[in-house]
Amino acid sequence: MRRLGLQTRIMLYVAIGLAGMFFAVYWLAARTIDTATQAAFEERLAIAETVAGALSSEFDHAIRDAVEETESLGLHMSVSEAHAVARVTYEHLSQTDNFSFFEITGVTISSLSGVSAYEGPEDTTDRIAATFPEVVTVASGGSSGFRVFWDDASPAGKFATLSMPLVAPDDGVRWGLVEVDTVAVSTSEPFVPFGRFPLNSDSGDPHLDLPKVAEYSLEVISPTGRTILSAGSDAVVGESSAHFAALTEVFGQSPAGVMVHRDTGEGLPDHVMAAMPVPRSDLTLVLLQDKDVALVLSDDFRNRLILYGSIGVAMALLVAWFTSRHVVRSAEKLTVAAQRMAAGDLQSPIDINAQDEIGELSKSIESMRRQLSVAATEREKSRRELEARVVERTRQLREALRQAISGQEGERQRLARNLHDEVAQGLIILTRGIDSARRHAADQDDKAVAELERMEELARSTLDTVRRFSRNLRPSVLDDLGLLPALRWIGAETNERTGVEVAVNEGEGVPDLDPDTALALFRITQEALHNIERHAEASSIDITLDGEDGHATLTVKDDGRGFETSRRREELERDGHLGILGMTERAELVGGRLVITSRPGRGTIVEATVPSEVASGSNAG
Repeated sequence: MRRLGLQTRIMLYVAIGLAGMFFAVYWLAARTIDTATQAAFEERLAIAETVAGALSSEFDHAIRDAVEETESLGLHMSVSEAHAVARVTYEHLSQTDNFSFFEITGVTISSLSGVSAYEGPEDTTDRIAATFPEVVTVASGGSSGFRVFWDDASPAGKFATLSMPLVAPDDGVRWGLVEVDTVAVSTSEPFVPFGRFPLNSDSGDPHLDLPKVAEYSLEVISPTGRTILSAGSDAVVGESSAHFAALTEVFGQSPAGVMVHRDTGEGLPDHVMAAMPVPRSDLTLVLLQDKDVALVLSDDFRNRLILYGSIGVAMALLVAWFTSRHVVRSAEKLTVAAQRMAAGDLQSPIDINAQDEIGELSKSIESMRRQLSVAATEREKSRRELEARVVERTRQLREALRQAISGQEGERQRLARNLHDEVAQGLIILTRGIDSARRHAADQDDKAVAELERMEELARSTLDTVRRFSRNLRPSVLDDLGLLPALRWIGAETNERTGVEVAVNEGEGVPDLDPDTALALFRITQEALHNIERHAEASSIDITLDGEDGHATLTVKDDGRGFETSRRREELERDGHLGILGMTERAELVGGRLVITSRPGRGTIVEATVPSEVASGSNAG
């Protein structure tokens, strides 16, 4: 994983700190925004309550004016008296009084005695017939006080019927009923609450120059969900309201509330909806305003907070970047200087002009560089002297080793020649003398003959042993015929003595080898075969002499027990594996190298690679 740079980490820490601070501020601001939003909701709910109260007051005003006009009537009123009072009441309510939400479309006065009078555009017979059941109910005490009712089957535009019992002033007995029919005053213009009330009706234009935030949409909805009044809304009077489902789902049993009504697939924009029941009726007044208008202050504050907060964070990050860049630049120079020192460059000075902790650190590192440079110079001088001494000592040791091996080989050659020329010759003469003595004693003493035969066999066996020792000390075939015949001879001798199958192979390109190199390869082979015979318990051995690029490679491979090659030189010497060390030294003395590959149970491969030097009288083949 790639490590983050210093400036990246500084910027990351700054960003985390700024983000935490921004979110803390935003959280606090969000609480303020929520409070402002709740205040806006409560304000709309208060307006809805005020408007609902105003509508209820207009209902009360209309019905009570109608009751006041009937004070001269009683249970035994005549038809003409009823018609006259109904006409006066209708004219007063429809022409004199000014109602904001509805217009008067009819007045009905009925008594329990069956006398009824209606004034309005509806058919008199039908209206009286529809009213009489209400008269009986009211007179029998089934209904009391002012009430509002409606008929869902009535034509679109009819608002509500206001009903109130008529009571005799002397005894308080109900004798009749007065009903006032109304029709809603719906409009497509926005609803401005404080511009439609009668108290402001004399100011001319009801909308004045009020801001858009003062404009609303208004609906009055029946308990069955029909819209019976609409102002500034797309709702169609007489049809089901798109807000009725939200009223029943969100508010439930609560008669009032405010919420954000979101688009439900009916094409309505998100808006704030405040619902309030109209007092003394089953109607619900719904005050609507676009969410972007109702919550403009909260949304604007939130947007400004995000904008200014983002700009502030960006500017803080920019300042932090420039500030940290100044610090990091010096740190980067110091890092490069430290890397140069780590790579061994102690000569390049460290020059960082900084008036802070990094400047002090650079001075300390520069002082350390000077000290290390002096120490490195002294150490290099000592190292070169030591290397020269080691090289000279190694040369001396190699020369001494070469001389020792050369002396050893000379001594072996001398001993081999003495064994061949003196001991072997003496044994031959002894064998012939014993053979002659055995023939002369053949007719005299059988026991003496048998003893002479045994001595002759012992002499011959001793002669073979002396000859084998002589060949092992310095095989004449190596000097007479070359390396490869010597390898074949030692392979055959090993096979004859141990029974292990030995194969000797010659590769292509085997170069001519000088006598010392040929002798070194022969001794390596001899030692490898000796180790195999003593330790490997092998069943077959492959000896290969190959050449490439002026080098000769000798490979001795067996299928024996193998061993662990990772052991150190001291362990090999302690366990008596001096032959491996001797093979390595012989290869190195002629400028070559020895590689031994082995694993327990997988056999062993001894591979010696030496350079060749063409010398007369030497022949690898």
